[in-house]
Amino acid sequence: MTSIVLGQGRDGSDTCIDLPELLATRLLVQGNSGSGKSHLLRRLLEQTATLVQQVMIDPEGDFVTLADHYGHLVIDVEDQSEASLRAAGERVRAHRASVVLNLEQVEAEMQLRAAGAFLNGMFEAPRAHWYPVLVVVDEAQLFAPVAGGRYIR
Repeated sequence: MTSIVLGQGRDGSDTCIDLPELLATRLLVQGNSGSGKSHLLRRLLEQTATLVQQVMIDPEGDFVTLADHYGHLVIDVEDQSEASLRAAGERVRAHRASVVLNLEQVEAEMQLRAAGAFLNGMFEAPRAHWYPVLVVVDEAQLFAPVAGGRYIR
């Protein structure tokens, strides 16, 4: 694999991230509204689309156009059961398919349940199918709302 150019620093030099290092760790992109989080994620996804399997958990439908451009499968969850989403997660692992899990058309609780079922399917896949995959959860705070240290329903 390779280093991914994400942009340029103030001095004009490339700002890079090492893809193998990224895949071996975790990355949180956090910032205020309008700070460029979505732009950074999109850049990262565009630069790695042909290099590694990608799974995007997309509560607002922002990455569907990216899927169209790179040939990723789009799974619209509104017509899917939790069992079918779990099975889809397993198949995504087995076939190394890049996907966008489009949660845009369902309510918040169903978004949480659908994403959980799909990711559980990925985790339950046989270890023989565990290849490197870049998992991006957009608007992650929607999936872990807390107040006072407790989950809010």
